[in-house]
Order: sequence, then structure tokens, then C-alpha cells
Amino acid sequence: MKATSQATLLCLEQCLAILHYQQLQPTKPIKANSAGSSPLLGYSSSNKSTDFKRISDFPRMRSESAVSVLSDKTLSVPSLDDESEYVPIVEESLSAIAQETGNEEYKGRTLKRLSQLKLGTELTKVNLPVFCCEPRSLLQVIADAFRQPNLLLKMSRESDVEHRMAMVVQWYLGCIRACQLEMTAARKHFNPVHGEIFKCFCNMKDEATGEILLFRLVAEQVSHNPPVNAFHFECPQQRLSISGNLSIKAKFMGMYVGVTLGGDMILELPAHNQSQDQETEKYEMTFPMLYLRSFLFEPWLEFGGKININCSESKLSAGIVFQTKPFYGGKPHQVTAEIKGQSDNTTARISGDWTSGVMELCWVNGQSESIDL
Repeated sequence: MKATSQATLLCLEQCLAILHYQQLQPTKPIKANSAGSSPLLGYSSSNKSTDFKRISDFPRMRSESAVSVLSDKTLSVPSLDDESEYVPIVEESLSAIAQETGNEEYKGRTLKRLSQLKLGTELTKVNLPVFCCEPRSLLQVIADAFRQPNLLLKMSRESDVEHRMAMVVQWYLGCIRACQLEMTAARKHFNPVHGEIFKCFCNMKDEATGEILLFRLVAEQVSHNPPVNAFHFECPQQRLSISGNLSIKAKFMGMYVGVTLGGDMILELPAHNQSQDQETEKYEMTFPMLYLRSFLFEPWLEFGGKININCSESKLSAGIVFQTKPFYGGKPHQVTAEIKGQSDNTTARISGDWTSGVMELCWVNGQSESIDL
């Protein structure tokens, strides 16, 4: 009875909001202006100046997404002349009633979808509606992580093994933060089709030598069921490379969604120990758990669990613990990391909020410093 009454009240509130919103809508029909602009397409050919930059004004960055099943398809896109200016349709332009109505509709559709799921249902095998998805592919999300080429160059030239391991931990946390910053909402990404490939590259000037370095990434969906993708990032001039594979399993747990990030990742840096014949140092690392909380009201993501980073060449290791927020009190997004030397003694600790972008690094000798993610 209680659940039925709550559903009835929710339905009545949605109907009232829709009626109120319809009364506020203008009765005049939409007319195309004389300049040839189209309010439905979201662009205008007026000569007024705006604050938006053209794509050509940004640094050179190319990407390619190739899918064999779509290679023969052609899309008709309205052509814009050189003097046209893009006028984006922003969400803030909607009225408060419209935003409230959209939120209520989202909650209603989400409740309807969740009512059909059982506890422990594998969500990767469930077709979710479009409004529950992030408008990007998983391969694009992987590309967001590799946005710290300067730190990779710096750690490859660091001669001290303990400082180099601390920089690897800093880079790992920075990769997670870069993905979190690019997400528009805590929603599921679109699954790539089998064989889909995403490529991107960028040219960057080395501040130390002045050389123009090439960084490139290729990611591919290598399996559809279960979904598995592989990726490779490299800088050939500096002998830097990152290879890995990632598989995702999401389960509905009632009050939250638990996402298991399987697979591993290997970071290869030039070796600094001249007494050995090894040309590179390999840092092997895993991925943490991911949790989607409060998906009916204000969805948000948090990481949990422990991941390990091991380097067999330097005999160093690091453990990163992602602490989940308690039900009552506590702070979200807290991370503690310990770096252990060759004798398995802790040499440094890193702690703080990884979403803030600044964390504290403390060495056992008493020195401490702030690191930027």
C-alpha cells in the first residue's frame, strides 16, 4: 500500500508539472528568420560576434573512430558557410518548470526500469534506455586518461627509484581524475561494437630539449560478450609505452550499482640501472572497483578497493586504497597510498581527496610536499 500510494503521488506530481509547463509555453508558431538561421538545428548565420572559438583555434588534435559496419554509410549534415557562427542550445535556457519536469520524468523512467531488475542482475546484458547513458563510447573514455604526457617525460628522467615510484602513483591518480572531469554525468557509457577502433595523437614540445614529441593512442573493442577492449599508448622517441586491457561487469545491488573493472595495465619506462641488461622498467597495475550511488536523485561515482603497483626491476611496490564514504559522516573520494622499498619498508605515504587535484606526499624522513594530479 505504501509503495502504491507513493507511485500514485509521483504520477500526479508529474502530470501537474506537465500541465503547468504547457500553460507557460508561447502560442506563436516558430518562424525561420530572414537570415536563414534554424533554431531547431542550433546554428545561425548572423554576423554578430560571440565568445565561442572555432575548432581551428584549438591546438592540433586528431581522432579517428572506424567501424567496419558503418564504413559504407553516408550521413547528410547541413553545411555551414565560413561566416556562420555556432549558437549552442544550453540547458540553462530552459525554465525552472521544464528542468523540474525533466528530472521527474528521469526519476519515473528510472524507477520503471529498475522495477524490472532483480538483485545481482548483470547490467552489461541489459539494454538500458538512451537517457541512462553517457553520450560517448568507452574507447573515448579511455583516451581521457592519457592527458599527462609531461609527467610521463618527467618520471622517465628521474634517476631515484623511490621518487619515480611516487610519480607513477601520482600519474595513476591523475588518470582517474582526468576521466572523472570529462564525464558530464554519472551515467553508463555506450558499449563499442566488436571491432570498433579509436585512434588519436598529439604533438607536444619537450621543454627540456625543445624536440617535438609524438604521442599516439589506439584502442579497440576486441570482444563483445564479454565486453573487453585493449589499448596502447606510446611515445616512440622517448621509449615510453602503456599497454593494457579492460573488461567491465556491472551488477545491480539495489541501492547502488557495483562495477568491476577487470584487466591490468603495464607502464614501460627507460631503465636507469646500467648494471643490468634490461632496457625498460615495467610497472604492472590493476584497476579499482567503481560504485554508482544515489542514481535516483543526484547520481555520483566513487572508487573503492585496493590496487597494487609492482616493478620487478627496481623491486619496489605501491598500494593504493580507495576508501568508500560511510553511510553516516565521513568524506568521499579519500585515498591513501604507501610506497614500499626493496626491504618491504614503507618509504612514503600519499593521502588526500583525489577529486581536488592536490594531494600530500610525506616521506619517512619527515619531508612533505604537495603533488598536483
